[in-house]
Amino acid sequence: KTGGKSQDDIVSELESKRVQDPNDRTFMYHIWTDNCGGQYKNRFNFHYMAKLSELFPGRNIRMAHHFAIKYRFKGPWDADGRVDKAFVISTARKKEPCRDAEDFFRKIRVSKHQFLNPKFVKTDPVYDRLIEQRDLRVIMNSTDTINTRKHLWGCDDITRYDRLRDEFGDDVIFVDRGRFRIEYDCTAIAGTTSFYSFIGPKPGDRTVLPNGRIQYKILCRSLPCGCEVCRVGEFEECEYENVRYSQKEKTIQTKMSPAEIKDKVRELFGGERRRQNQICNLFKDPFPDVDE
Repeated sequence: KTGGKSQDDIVSELESKRVQDPNDRTFMYHIWTDNCGGQYKNRFNFHYMAKLSELFPGRNIRMAHHFAIKYRFKGPWDADGRVDKAFVISTARKKEPCRDAEDFFRKIRVSKHQFLNPKFVKTDPVYDRLIEQRDLRVIMNSTDTINTRKHLWGCDDITRYDRLRDEFGDDVIFVDRGRFRIEYDCTAIAGTTSFYSFIGPKPGDRTVLPNGRIQYKILCRSLPCGCEVCRVGEFEECEYENVRYSQKEKTIQTKMSPAEIKDKVRELFGGERRRQNQICNLFKDPFPDVDE
């Protein structure tokens, strides 16, 4: 639930919370979504994809964003809405309808709809034995697979965030939408409607221009690829690059230098040291590339 049309900053914030987990050693993020250009194929999302490794130095992280293609559109990226709709209908049939978004969030967090088919749970006495045998009934319904669903609340109002966090705890995230629109603005990529897979640069692969602005290279593909080297992030070594799909290299450039961004952030309510900066994971304070 957000207060605006575009969800790209919410998605970015969710991934940032996962990346900063000290127990998460993931080095390659494959994100699958539907093909909504307004939500995902926008310059803010591409900039976040390119900048991810800079937010968490030492993690050597890379991200790829894949989109459902029209030849095989159905998949987990298209199923979540069905599950949520079925839950709302079921509460209405029980004469306990969801009154609003908060009520829906409150109820679904503790419902079985968090899982598609929680037939086997970790309290089951045979669970460990089935795991050792790699039984598909467990593997396909465990918390380690895509069948797990987790609902979180994205909030861009600091007052509402404080109130919701008192009730829902870490399941509520805050997105500093004002600063996001400043710091993650960049040039757009042309022709995104013909591409269904976008790959961020390798960690540290960027160019700082004389005016202080930064350039990144994004790989654009006409189809997603699931070969062995692509799964581990070695996209440049893919043997199907010119066989199954066309791959092009596009360049994005930040619209402001770090110094210009800092001046803009100072104009926001509360300035560069406002509390919102401390609870949003998309930014680095103080600005590391700015000389005082």
